[in-house]
Amino acid sequence: MIRLGLMIKKKLKSIVLVISIIELWICFSCLSKVQEQLGMVAEVTIPLSIEIDRCRELLQEFMPEPFFLEKLTFESDVYIQPTEFSYLVDLKQGDLIDSAALEKAIVYIQKKNKFESIKIVVSGGDKNKSFHFMLTGLWTLNKLKIKGILVGSDTYRRYYLLEPGDPFNEQRHRDSIAKIIDAFRQEGYFNAQVEDNLSYEKQTKSVTSTLLLSKGNRFVIDTVHLQLQGFPSMKEEECDFVRMKLNMRFLSNLSRRNYSRAMLNHETAAIKSYLSHHGFLQVNIVLEEQVDHKNEFVHLTFIVTLHHKREFVFFGNHFFSNNRLLDSIMVFERSVWLLPLSILTEEIIKAYHDKGFWDVHVEQREEDDRAFFVINEGPRAQIKEVVLEGVEHISKQRLIHHCFRSLLRVSYFDEDLLKQSLGKLTTFYLKEGFWDVKVLQKKFESIDSNKYYYRIVLTIDEGQCRYLTNISIPQFPELVQKGPFKQFMRNKQKIPFDMSMLHAQKRWLENYFKSKGFFDALITYDLNNEGNDLSIVWYIKYPYDDIKFGKTIILGSSTFPFDYVMRELQYQEDQAWDRQKLNRTVSRLKELEIFETIHAYPDRERQENNRQPVILKLHMDDPFEVRLRAGLGIEQISKPVTLAGITYKVGGTFIIKNPFDCCDLFCLNADITRSNRSIVAQYKRPWIFDIPLRTVIQGYSTKYQQPGFFFCKKGLYEVSQHGMLFSLGRTYKWVDGNISVGFEWMELDIQDEFKAISGRVAKAIDFAPCLLNKNMPFLFIEPTLLIDGLDNKLNPIRGSLTLLSCKGMIPLNERADQAAFFKLLAEQSLFIPFMPLVLAFRVRFGYIFYQIFNNINPIERFYLGGANSLRSYETDVAPPLGCFCDMKDKSWWAPMGGKTMINGNIEIRFPIYGDIGAVIFQDLGLLSHSGIRGIGKKGLLAGTGFGIRYNTPIGPLRFDIGWKWSVCKPFDRSYAWFLTFGNTF
Repeated sequence: MIRLGLMIKKKLKSIVLVISIIELWICFSCLSKVQEQLGMVAEVTIPLSIEIDRCRELLQEFMPEPFFLEKLTFESDVYIQPTEFSYLVDLKQGDLIDSAALEKAIVYIQKKNKFESIKIVVSGGDKNKSFHFMLTGLWTLNKLKIKGILVGSDTYRRYYLLEPGDPFNEQRHRDSIAKIIDAFRQEGYFNAQVEDNLSYEKQTKSVTSTLLLSKGNRFVIDTVHLQLQGFPSMKEEECDFVRMKLNMRFLSNLSRRNYSRAMLNHETAAIKSYLSHHGFLQVNIVLEEQVDHKNEFVHLTFIVTLHHKREFVFFGNHFFSNNRLLDSIMVFERSVWLLPLSILTEEIIKAYHDKGFWDVHVEQREEDDRAFFVINEGPRAQIKEVVLEGVEHISKQRLIHHCFRSLLRVSYFDEDLLKQSLGKLTTFYLKEGFWDVKVLQKKFESIDSNKYYYRIVLTIDEGQCRYLTNISIPQFPELVQKGPFKQFMRNKQKIPFDMSMLHAQKRWLENYFKSKGFFDALITYDLNNEGNDLSIVWYIKYPYDDIKFGKTIILGSSTFPFDYVMRELQYQEDQAWDRQKLNRTVSRLKELEIFETIHAYPDRERQENNRQPVILKLHMDDPFEVRLRAGLGIEQISKPVTLAGITYKVGGTFIIKNPFDCCDLFCLNADITRSNRSIVAQYKRPWIFDIPLRTVIQGYSTKYQQPGFFFCKKGLYEVSQHGMLFSLGRTYKWVDGNISVGFEWMELDIQDEFKAISGRVAKAIDFAPCLLNKNMPFLFIEPTLLIDGLDNKLNPIRGSLTLLSCKGMIPLNERADQAAFFKLLAEQSLFIPFMPLVLAFRVRFGYIFYQIFNNINPIERFYLGGANSLRSYETDVAPPLGCFCDMKDKSWWAPMGGKTMINGNIEIRFPIYGDIGAVIFQDLGLLSHSGIRGIGKKGLLAGTGFGIRYNTPIGPLRFDIGWKWSVCKPFDRSYAWFLTFGNTF
C-alpha cells in the first residue's frame, strides 16, 4: 500500500508539472496576442557605410506602411546635442512617417561623418508608433599638434596621413610617424625621434594626436670612398684615371658637408652625366651609407659599375662645342652605343643645318671604343630678304616688319628663329580673322653665292576672312554697352574676328558676375556662322538657379553649443542660394576667433525640392594662446632717418578662447616702444542675450609721447590715458555700427627736457597751463558708423567707403569744467576703375564743437601731415605751428593742431609690371584752431607727388614722396617721403 501511494504521488507531481508547462505556454500565447494587438517591438540596424539603394531596401522592408509618430527618442555613445539631432532628423510628434522620411533622416546623420551605424527600434500600435534611435559613433581625429619645432612644423605636418575629422586609424598613425622620421633622415637628422601621445576624448569619441619632434644634430659626411668596377677589357690605368677624376671633381667636395639625400641624388646624377659625356654610356651607381650614431657621422661608399665605353671625338667643329655636339647625339640616351655611326652623323648634320650650315660635311670613323667625327662646317647662310607670295589682304611690309624682324636682324639663318617668325605670322593672320591661313611652300633662293646670301620665299594661302557682325547677351542686354563690347557696339561695323576676343569677353563676364556675387556663374556662347559673317550669342547660367539652401550639417562631434553656430549663419533654410551669404557666414565665424579651421561648401548631392545642403567643417582652436612679438621700427619724427629714430618694440598677447562656452574671448595685450606704452584687457562676445550685438568690455592704460618736432627727435609732451569702456556693435551686410560708453582719466605732462619752460611750451601748443599735469576724469560717448562697399579691403579697385564718427567728452571734475567738447569726423572714399587705371578720391572733414581751443587736450585735436593725410609734410607737423624758446633762447617750432580740419586726396593708381604699381597723387588740406571761420586765414596746404607700390599678401608696401606748393617757414623742407605698408586710403 505504501509503495502504491508513492507511485500515485509521483504521478500527481508529473501531472502538476505538465499542467504548469501548459499554463506557461498559454500565458506566452496570450502575451503574444496582446503584443500583436498593441504592436510588436521591431528593430533594424543600418551600417552607414552601405550604399543608399541597399539602405532604402532595408527601410522599405522594415516599414512597409506609413504611420503617425507618437514619440521620438535617441541615445548615442558619441555626444550629439538634442537640438542638433532634432534638426537633422526633422521628425516631429504627430507627423506621418514613411520609409522615405526615415531615409532622409538617416542620410543627414550619415553626412556628419561621425557615426558607424544606426539602430532603429520601433514600438507602439498599428497607427501610432514610437521611434528610438541608437547611434554608434566612430573614433575620429580631432586635432594634430606638433611640438618641439618652432619653425617649419607645417613641413612635417603634411606627412601625417590623417586629416581632422577622418576616422582614426592606428596603422595610418604609425605610418605617418615613420614618414616623418624618414623625412628627418633625408635631411641628415639620423638621431631624430618622434614621441606620440594619443589623447582620447570619450564624450566626443575623438583623438588628439600630439607629436613631439626632436631633430637632434644634423649628421656630417665624414669619409667618402669610391669603388670603381670597370668592364673586362678596361685597362687598369684608365680605371685609375677615371677614379682620380671622380674623386677630384665630385667626391672630395662632399667630405665635411651636412648630409642631405637631395644633395647626394644631385651629385649622383652629375656623376652619371659626366661619365656619359666621356663615353661611359651604361653606368650603375649604388650608394652605401654607414651611419655612426654616436659621433654623428655618415660614411659614404659610391660603387660605380661601368659596362661599356664608346667615346666620341670631334674634330673641325668651331660653331658648336664638343659638349653641344655630344648633347645632340645623346638624345638616344643609353642606346647610343648600339647605333651605327651613320645615324649619329645625321643628327650632327641636322644640328648644323638648323643653324644655317647647309654645306656641312661630316666624316666618321670608329676605332675600338672610340668614334671620330671630322667636321667641315663650311660657310653659314645669311638671310637678307623675306619675300611673301599670295598675300593680298594685308600689307606685306607690315607682315615682314611684325613677324620677321628678329630673323632679319640676326642675319644668320636659325631654324628656331624661323619657326618663331612663322608662328607670329599665323597668330597675326588669326587676329585678322583668317582662320585657314597656311604656309604652302618655303624656298631659299640664293642672292650672292660667293657671300652665301639668301632670301626666303614663302607662299601663303590666306583663305577667307571672317568678320564679327553682332554680339548679343539675351539675358542681360544692357551688358553689351559695357566692357569689351562697348566699342564694337558703338561703331556698329563688322570687324575681323579674332578668337582672343572670345577669351577677353568671357573673362570680363566672369569678373563682372563675380563682382556681383555670382561666383558660380556658367558662361557659354554660340558662334553663329553665316558665310564669312559671325555673330556671338552669350548665355549665362547659374548652377544654383532655383536652388535653395538646405540643411547645414556640422561635421564631427563637438560640445560647442549647436545653437550658437546656427545663429551665425547668414542664410536660412529654403532661401535662394547665394554664394555671398555663404562667404559672409565664413567671415562671421572667423571673426569669433575661436576656431582653428573653418570650411563651408555645398554638399555634392542635392535633396528634394532643389535644396542644397551645406557642409560646415569646424575645428575648435586651443583654449589658451600666447603670442610674443619683438622688433625694430622707425619713428616718423625726422628726415633723414638716423639711428636716433629707431625704436624697439616688445609686446605680447594672452588669449582665452570661449571661456564661458558662448563664443566669447578674453584678450590681454601689452606693447612697449620707446615712445609708447599700452596695456589693454578686453572681453568680447558676439551676442548679448538673444540679440546679435557685439559686446566689448575693455580696460586700458596707455602712455603716448608726441612725435618729435622740427629739428628735435625728442617728444614734446606725454599724454596718459587710463579708462574703461562698454561697447555695443552690429554688422549688417556692408554696414557696421558701434557705440562706446566709458570713463577715462587723461593727463598731459611736459617732457623732462622742457619742464623748466612748461609755460612757454603750453603757450606754443595753445594749451591752458592750468590743465598741465592734471589727471582729469571724463565720461565719453562715441558712436561710429561704417559703410564698406569696397571690392577689396587691401587694394580696392571699385566701390566706396563711408565713415561717420562722433565723440562727446564730459568732465567729471569741477577743475575741468571748461574741457568738455564734442568731436565730429566724416570721411568718404570713392574708387572708380578705368582699366588699367584706378581713380581714387577721399574727403575728410572734422570739427570740434567748443569755443575755447586751449582747453582741448592736444591728443584730441586734428592734425595733418604724414603718410596717410598730407604727404608733403612730416607726421602731424602741418601748420598752424607754435614757437617757444628754450633756456638758451633757441627757438623751436611745434604743431598746434586744430579744431577744424578738411583734407582731400586724389590718386591715380596704375600697374607697372607684375606686382609693382605706381601712384600719382594730389593732397590738399585746411587746418584751423579758430573754427570754420578761420579756415581761410591760414591758407591752403597742398602736396603733389608720386609713389611706388609693391603688392604683398598683407597689403601693398609703398613709398611716397610729396612736394609742398609753398614753404611756410625758412627752416622747413620742401618735400617729405614715407616708406610704410598699406594704401593711403
